[in-house]
Amino acid sequence: MDVAIVGLGCRFPQARDPVSFWDLVRDGRLAFAEVPASRWNHARIFHDESLRTPDKSYIARGAYLPTRTSANSGRSITESHRAGSR
Repeated sequence: MDVAIVGLGCRFPQARDPVSFWDLVRDGRLAFAEVPASRWNHARIFHDESLRTPDKSYIARGAYLPTRTSANSGRSITESHRAGSR
């Protein structure tokens, strides 16, 4: 059976398109960063280095998509996602 891939849509941290994502993987670069302040106050709400506090995290880094404005709605992509999950 023959298969043809006619399109690909994706979003990855620190890669704007599939080619950039492949470059990131091929080069062995990491896409992890500190929690953006625009997301939440990680240090105040979640972070605890002691490893002993329930419901807290000892990791302060992650792979985050940039918050951009959706051309269709004027809302940020994060806001659009939240609205869609209701």
